[in-house]
Amino acid sequence: MSVAGGGYASSHANIGIGSATPEGALALDGRAPGVALIPSGHQRLYRDGDVFGVAVDFDAGLAYFRVNGGWVTGEPGSGKGERLLTGRAHVAYFFSTGGGRSGQVDWRANFGGSAFRHPPPKGYVSWDGARRG
Repeated sequence: MSVAGGGYASSHANIGIGSATPEGALALDGRAPGVALIPSGHQRLYRDGDVFGVAVDFDAGLAYFRVNGGWVTGEPGSGKGERLLTGRAHVAYFFSTGGGRSGQVDWRANFGGSAFRHPPPKGYVSWDGARRG
């Protein structure tokens, strides 16, 4: 996932994985929390062209995040990922509100339909199952 136009005056941006509602949408009611790469207020740490990645170990209930190929929360398999609730369905999400210099923030997401800039870690597959690490 990469972003363009978001490095200036963006009011909020986020990438993460969260619990799903029974209908398959992101649960936003606070009873089923997820984990995020960019906590509120931290989006200014990232710049146009940054590439974000998420690896999730559903069995262990851990999510790992990386930026530009470097793991932020520990490498997958290290046990240092962000803890997820287990026994639930999850959905990936990314969003941004506000605008960049041009008034527009563009996100490009790749769930496995084409090659990743940074391949999945060994033993992981893309969200759509097309790419293996």
